[in-house]
Amino acid sequence: GQVFDMPVDTLGRLRDVDQFADVIVKTGEGGSIVRVKDIGRVEVGGKSYDTKSYFNGKPSATMIIYQTPGSNALQVADAVRRKMEELKKDFPAGVDYKIVYETSEFVRASIREVVITLIEAFILVFIVVWIFLGDWRATLVPATTIPVTIIGAFALMYALGFSINMITLFGLILAIGIVVDDAIVVVENVDRNMVQHGLSGKDAAIRAMNEITGAIVGITLVLMAVFVPASFLGGISGQLYRQFSLTIAVTTLLSAVNALTLKPVQCALWLRPSHGPKHAFFRMFDAVFEKIMDYYTKIISLLVCHVPLMLAVWGVALGVTYLAFTKVPTGFLPQEDDGLIMLNAQLPDGASLQRTDAVMKKVMDILKNTEGITNYSVTPGTSMFDGVGPTLGLGFMSLAPWDERLQKGLGKDVIMAELIQKFSRIKEAVVFPFSRPPINGIGQSGGFELWLEDRAGIGLTNLNNVALSLVHEAVEDPRFQNVHMTFRAAAPSLYADIDRVKAMSLHIPLQSVFDTLQAYLGSTYVNDFNMFGRTWHVTVQAEGAFRAKPDDIKTLQVRNIKDEMAPLGTLLKLDYSVSPLRVDRYNMFPAIRILGDSAPGVSSGQALEGMEKLAEEFLPFGAGYEWTGMAYQEKAISGQIFIVFALAVLIVIMILAAQYESWIDPIAVVAIVPLAVLGAIIGLTIRGMDNNLYTQVGLVLLVGLSAKNAILIVEFARNKQAEGMPVLQAAIEGAKLRFRAILMTSFAFIVGVLPLVFAEGAGAASRQAVGTAVCAGMLGVTMLGVFFTPVMYVFMQRFKKDTAAGPAVPASDAAGSIDVRSS
Repeated sequence: GQVFDMPVDTLGRLRDVDQFADVIVKTGEGGSIVRVKDIGRVEVGGKSYDTKSYFNGKPSATMIIYQTPGSNALQVADAVRRKMEELKKDFPAGVDYKIVYETSEFVRASIREVVITLIEAFILVFIVVWIFLGDWRATLVPATTIPVTIIGAFALMYALGFSINMITLFGLILAIGIVVDDAIVVVENVDRNMVQHGLSGKDAAIRAMNEITGAIVGITLVLMAVFVPASFLGGISGQLYRQFSLTIAVTTLLSAVNALTLKPVQCALWLRPSHGPKHAFFRMFDAVFEKIMDYYTKIISLLVCHVPLMLAVWGVALGVTYLAFTKVPTGFLPQEDDGLIMLNAQLPDGASLQRTDAVMKKVMDILKNTEGITNYSVTPGTSMFDGVGPTLGLGFMSLAPWDERLQKGLGKDVIMAELIQKFSRIKEAVVFPFSRPPINGIGQSGGFELWLEDRAGIGLTNLNNVALSLVHEAVEDPRFQNVHMTFRAAAPSLYADIDRVKAMSLHIPLQSVFDTLQAYLGSTYVNDFNMFGRTWHVTVQAEGAFRAKPDDIKTLQVRNIKDEMAPLGTLLKLDYSVSPLRVDRYNMFPAIRILGDSAPGVSSGQALEGMEKLAEEFLPFGAGYEWTGMAYQEKAISGQIFIVFALAVLIVIMILAAQYESWIDPIAVVAIVPLAVLGAIIGLTIRGMDNNLYTQVGLVLLVGLSAKNAILIVEFARNKQAEGMPVLQAAIEGAKLRFRAILMTSFAFIVGVLPLVFAEGAGAASRQAVGTAVCAGMLGVTMLGVFFTPVMYVFMQRFKKDTAAGPAVPASDAAGSIDVRSS
């Protein structure tokens, strides 16, 4: 019987170059053998030779790593670095890796700058409160609010699934000026009761809380609810609003709870009746402030007696606000100095990769000698916009750290302007720098992206002519820069006209003709081989020297079914022609893409509006256009701010109406909101900024902040009126009593956001946008609102008396009994 059972093994896949070189191609008479190495060469090479890659002028292999949705950029960057250090141990001698650019560096630098801003804001707010209160004990009461609320905010942010990012940190910076407001109101009111009524800290705290609890609750509800409409927006804008608004809402809620519970206790324990004279600085400050309050009280006493005139002024301000708002340039997100510049190169149609490589070497010489650029990676044969092609080139340039560059005035825009000038000297190609989109994944670059569509079959030729005319007009327009189209309608090509009848008569299958053309002019996949524990393709192709000229095609040999060879020149005729290299479709329509950017000093909204007018001028019937990328997002949110703003004001009115049980008093509160918007617009105009998503977030916040100041006056005026005081005197008394608290809280907020207004470094554009809007808006509503709120309160109370309590007391009679001296 059978004793052993053994498998039989033999060589399957070839393993190395020598084995492939020894493959027998043909045997001849007399035992002659033709092997692969006799007619060609075998090498372990690249999978594709369509592109090249250089790093700082040296040959390289480029990898681009994208993080998956939902992942953390900083964690991904750290993981990649750890993995590369692990893989580096197995690199051949002389091979190393370098990271050209990583987005996490910008994120880290931005967060670092925002944290510094957070600390600066805390210090500035502390100083302002200390100056106004003049007592370190009293200053500690609101100062301790900041760490308590910020720590609590981090805990609630974690519970809500938020990360520490630019948006949430912006919210925390703005919240610093907000969270101390309630505490300032408490400590200022306790201190006033101690001084005016001679009460102890405990009794003064109880009396003060009875006076201001309603105001604190109203302010808190308004600030929390003002972002509700924005939080329900969809898309990118909704995501930004949601994180920002919930961060502020959380900190505001914690601040209110803190002010209603911990702050009265701290005031009762820490505050002491003043003994002895204050420091000379605080005495001088109090004296100046008393004079300001005297003038303010006299002015208010005069203004409430001239309500019609003030209403006319308010109406003019409202009209100016609307006109100014519609004239401010619009944008989506500010373009940041993210430390990265990209470039695109386009050679004439039909140019070889060798020509592109030569151009990119000139580009590298320019990059090497441009100050501010530390590393650069250049890839001839590929493009961010058009994929892979011999006429294309792509580059990435990482810039020096922000603190080094900005000290020398080398901002990203300055370096890009220098590169545009230098690249214009390269006559063999069109080379231009561009920025990545402000939000990764939305579009392929900063600027705008427009698709012209053939919606009625007008043909690619006509659509191309329209696109060329539009691009030519845009290039000449000073509002745009780097305008170009990616479609190439007339790329040179060879058309092989095969004589199919002759091929059949020579017993040559058409598939053999196609296979021959594919193998010699391109490449053909044969099979696989194993190396390094992986499976790789085996491909064949002709040497470049034998496929360099059109006549080389005619000398190629094709085999018939009788195993006989025939030259291809006997079967085909070559003709020169032009045709598109690629036809794109957008939303199912044949389409041509046009890319560009706004010129310096021109907002993205102005650029989009200009391109739309040009498109409407040049597009014939049957053609249309659509925006995509960042431009699409910007157009999608245009007009939303009016809806969000109106709903925010409506919610404020509804909340205050529920609290006051009246529809009249809330109108007096929200009437000063346009003054905040006017201040914000003036600030944006002075600094040459556009109305973008960050400034709109600031405008929505201003609705709550401006209402907060008015609530303090209206709440006290209502209380005085409930005690039997006439309307005019109640309005003046409420304004006078709350004047110091309003200025203290407002200037604490304004000074707290100054680090945002004058931000530098990574992420500065975003910080400046939101900081300028809220700072200028708050300054405007503080300077004007303290005058208009009492007037609006008096006006609305007349309304109430007409409908409920008979005719109002004449202004002259009421004003005659008012003591306008400062107390």
